[in-house]
Amino acid sequence: SVNSGEEAGNALLGQWHELRPDAVVCANDQMALGLLRSLARAGLSVPGDVAVTGFDDIYPGRINEPSITTVHQPMRSLGERACDRLLARLARPDLRRRTELLPVDLVLRESCGCPPGTDIRQRVTRVRAVRSTTTRPAPRAGQEG
Repeated sequence: SVNSGEEAGNALLGQWHELRPDAVVCANDQMALGLLRSLARAGLSVPGDVAVTGFDDIYPGRINEPSITTVHQPMRSLGERACDRLLARLARPDLRRRTELLPVDLVLRESCGCPPGTDIRQRVTRVRAVRSTTTRPAPRAGQEG
C-alpha cells in the first residue's frame, strides 16, 4: 500500500547516512508511490539522489512526478488464468499444482533516471534461477561442518 511504502521510506531515512542506497526496488507501484512521498518530504530527489522502481504498472505510477519505472504484468490474463485454474481444481480436486509464468515487460520511466516523458517497454525474457547444490548453510555453534 501507499502507507506501507511511506513507512518503509521513513525507516530507510532513519538509516540513510549509513545505507545510502543507489536504488530501492519496491514490491509494487503503490509502495513506490509512498516511498516517493517520504523521500520528497525529506528533500531527496528521485532519481537524483536515489532511483526507485515498482512492480505492477498501475495508472497512478504513469502520471506521478517522477513517473515510476516498473514491471508491467498482464493483470487481465493473470486473473483469467487464476479463475480457469480454480474452476479446474474445483472440478478435479486431485489436479496437481502447476506454476505458470506469464510474460512481463520492463517499463523504463523517470524514477530510474530516464529523461522526462520516457515510457520504454522491453519484454523480459525468461530468467532461469541457478541453484547451487554445493553450498550449505554454515554449521550452528556446537555442530560439526
